[in-house]
Amino acid sequence: MKTSYFGNRKLGPGHYLVRISAYPCRFKKSDAFAGLLAPPRQLLADLKAGEIEMDEYEKRFRKHLYSVGVPAIRQQLAEAIAPAGNREPVLMCFCGPGQSCHRRMFATWWQEQGEKLIPEL
Repeated sequence: MKTSYFGNRKLGPGHYLVRISAYPCRFKKSDAFAGLLAPPRQLLADLKAGEIEMDEYEKRFRKHLYSVGVPAIRQQLAEAIAPAGNREPVLMCFCGPGQSCHRRMFATWWQEQGEKLIPEL
């Protein structure tokens, strides 16, 4: 499993795209959706409106992940990627390279919980 962004040109038929963004992508179809990993819409709205800074966003997103819990996330990921077959699952959102992003925040948090490292594609 890896993480990436919808505009990544490295994505191909060997990848199984699992959307973890709050909103669907208009230009690239996802194969599955893992909604527990999407940031709450209000949190995203607060960030976009400039009401909170990125450090507060990360704090609140991590709080969201803790409230959901590892077992529920593990189960949802397993269900989302089960149909992948031989394709590599990729957790997808919109943020491009070098941007602070919830997909990388999740990957870091996931590893801190004792789970496998999820590298960027």
